[in-house]
Amino acid sequence: MEWAGWGALMALGIVFVLMFLAIIVVLYVLKSIGLATMAEKRGIENAWLAWIPIADLYIMGLLVGELDIFGYRLENLGLWTPVIIVGGSMLGNMHGIGWLFSLASFIYAVLLIYRLFEMYTTQAVLYTVLSILLCLFPVFIYVIRNNQLRYVPESGTPAGPQMPAQTPKPAPAPPVSKGQEPSAPAVQQDAGEPTAEAPAATAPDDSSDSGQG
Repeated sequence: MEWAGWGALMALGIVFVLMFLAIIVVLYVLKSIGLATMAEKRGIENAWLAWIPIADLYIMGLLVGELDIFGYRLENLGLWTPVIIVGGSMLGNMHGIGWLFSLASFIYAVLLIYRLFEMYTTQAVLYTVLSILLCLFPVFIYVIRNNQLRYVPESGTPAGPQMPAQTPKPAPAPPVSKGQEPSAPAVQQDAGEPTAEAPAATAPDDSSDSGQG
């Protein structure tokens, strides 16, 4: 009877472990699909890197573009995101000051997640809080993957479709008052027709002058 009880506990434990692993796999797939779809829509090269661990941080950094951290603008997040998060996790194991690196990495991750949600949804605060408390970041990334980008990350300007420039229409002709006929356009003389020349001035007759003398 005792062995049967241990066997049941082991079977129950295995079931929980399998369920936990299944949940992790599902969340990882949702996160990868969301990031890859968003990267493809933004025209980011090698969007398939969203399926690879650590490389997905690179894609996430490219999506955000730049980040304002306490008044300091940090650019090139595609490079800085993997370095800060992975490096902070590794340096967090240091004795004494390791917690400072862990805290800095955590703050950076929160700001990055909030910034990404802010670019695609108006529920950025709610999504960020639930992502931290309940680990629902993969779910929300999958949900907003097809949302329209609210503004360009580099400039903060709206990212809606740009309308083509319209050329101004010519001003209408002034109306003709009653009793006043429009003036006829000047008729240009055809270059092929001969033009009338003024008669040449005649020179005085020298012979009459000489006879009088």
